[in-house]
Amino acid sequence: MARKVETPIAALIALLRQMDADELTALLTARPDVTATPEPRNISELATRLGNDYSMRTALCQLTVPQIKLAEVLQVLGDGRPRADLERLLGVGEFLERGMLEELLDGLRRLALAWTEGAVLRIAPGMDRFSALPLLLGPPVAQLMAGLSVEQLSQIATNLGIPGQRRKPEWLTVLAGALSDPRQLRAALESAPPGIDETLKRLVWHNPRVHGPVQVALHRFASYGLTPEISWLAQRGFLLPSGWDEGQMPREVALALRGEDYHPVLSAVPPVLVTRRIDPAPVARVSIVDGMQRMLASLGISPAQQLAAGGVGVRELRRIGKALNSTESEVRLWLELAAAAGMVAPAGDGGLLPTTAADAWLAEPPGAQLASLITAWQTIGAVPSHRVNADGKSLSALDPDGFTRIGPPLRTDLLRLLADSPAGTAVTDLDSLIDVLAWRYPLRYHSAEALGPYLVATWNEAQHLGLVVDATLSSLGRMAATSSCDEDLAELAAQIMPAPVDRATFLPDLTAVVSGPPTAELAGLLDAVADQESRDTASTWRLSPGSVRRALDSGHTADELLARLAEVAERPLPQPVEYLVNDAARRHGQLQVRVVSCAVSTSDPGLAAEIAANRKLGALELAPLAATVLGSGKPAAETLRLLRAAGYSPVRQSKTGQTVVERVAPQRAPQLRLARQPIPAAAAVAPAALARRLASSTMPVAGRP
Repeated sequence: MARKVETPIAALIALLRQMDADELTALLTARPDVTATPEPRNISELATRLGNDYSMRTALCQLTVPQIKLAEVLQVLGDGRPRADLERLLGVGEFLERGMLEELLDGLRRLALAWTEGAVLRIAPGMDRFSALPLLLGPPVAQLMAGLSVEQLSQIATNLGIPGQRRKPEWLTVLAGALSDPRQLRAALESAPPGIDETLKRLVWHNPRVHGPVQVALHRFASYGLTPEISWLAQRGFLLPSGWDEGQMPREVALALRGEDYHPVLSAVPPVLVTRRIDPAPVARVSIVDGMQRMLASLGISPAQQLAAGGVGVRELRRIGKALNSTESEVRLWLELAAAAGMVAPAGDGGLLPTTAADAWLAEPPGAQLASLITAWQTIGAVPSHRVNADGKSLSALDPDGFTRIGPPLRTDLLRLLADSPAGTAVTDLDSLIDVLAWRYPLRYHSAEALGPYLVATWNEAQHLGLVVDATLSSLGRMAATSSCDEDLAELAAQIMPAPVDRATFLPDLTAVVSGPPTAELAGLLDAVADQESRDTASTWRLSPGSVRRALDSGHTADELLARLAEVAERPLPQPVEYLVNDAARRHGQLQVRVVSCAVSTSDPGLAAEIAANRKLGALELAPLAATVLGSGKPAAETLRLLRAAGYSPVRQSKTGQTVVERVAPQRAPQLRLARQPIPAAAAVAPAALARRLASSTMPVAGRP
């Protein structure tokens, strides 16, 4: 009685039943997609999930270059082949070390993709479809011949000098053996027409496919639409129809013609990461927290305008960057993080405004703020600093057309790769980092050239977030790489981030220095009365007549400003600061603009005459209405702008002559989820707990006693 051949799914179930709880835990951790709720109830359900196409593709994306090549070799050999065939094909002992093969096979077994069962090789369901052309070889001869008629099989056999058979299964067996025999194939090639060598070389070594009506060569229609070489090969089974108007060389034919000296190279030597040892640097300060605070404050006053097609355009990014004294790339990153964290959302007029979640974030301590930004960064599908379309053109920030999923796996792979090195290991060559990642995950990143721009952008973002410091993974980055607990990340960030500073040092040169991250209240006061010049471990602001006038325009008085500045000053305010504020207040309001359409008035006739004669104000078309009153041909807002640009300090008045305070209240948008923000997946069960339940399962395997 013939032995029943065990199917790949049954073999996979048998493998899983042999695993203990620790091995199952490692498998479920490596392939977390199979633990999604509702979790598998038994080993059979787990095997079904492991064998579906999505899970297989996800697992294959974790393979390195030599593991990919080994998977192709196993696909060529097929399920159930003796392990000796694998060792013979790879040239184990001569061209490949046995220990290296064991290591590669063990990696595939840990992912339940391939394993040995005694002296037999087993591959998981779906591995036979892993590659369309494994090792640049076509389908098996049995698969290609299955659709041929007995008459066509008889024609091939006659041309090869094989005696006739009575039934189709016998024809298939005999022809499969003949087309796998190097001696019989070479004997047939002795009568091949001249010039066939080049065609044969291409089919055997480079591409087994040909486009043309190969099927007609087996219908005795001479060589309609085919070259003599292709017709000759097809009539002898060297080429077989694989579809309409297409043919392929069978896998066994190509392997036989490649010869016994052919051994696939597994490229087992990985690229080397270029590093050097340094003293680990602490995360002294992460400026992204300060930048996010300032951007949210700015958006509350002046919302970011979105394009009609969606996203924030380059011109708007540059406007925000100029207002915040930041670069365009920084603003891009801040907007993406704020959107991912739900801290900004579109308003009714299309502008992008902070939400109530932004207020909650601003109220948190710096450590919790940084941890929230890192968590948001890990969820963004795209790489914010490198948002490009298919043509390589930069897209707008938050552009819906730039949505990709390269971000999360790339960040995870980068941090884990850096975490594999001891603390204090600095990467000195980013190109080597790109090569290592491309070698580790060839199916995920395709090539080092394509990965390069995304990796460099991700590296820079990790530096902004304090995950990489001085080209080495920080303690914060190591925590992000090895722990999925947000609470642990927030706790470590709180220990690393310095406490916010609520005091500033005012110097006689009109600068204010803050030695550490300022509190939101201190930053708001200094931003109102001064212009920020630098952001680092110590940040500086500079007071000027224009910045003080800006504070006065927003409704502050000189006494109020000096009192508030004195409250936050480490030492008494220098006299130049007091002189500047008082002088700006003295000049502030000397001019009053009231809506006539409009009128400019002053108590100083000489000042009125000076303004009327100022050529820079010609656009206002000023006309004397009285000794101290001038009429303007422009609206009040335009008149105020041009007067201030000319160096004067006017204030706006209502029709009744009351001073109008130009204070703009911060705006807020409803806390809505942006369309581009990924929806969180349902929480999966812990791998260890599921593994223990499955390991204790006693359900029998289907089809077994």
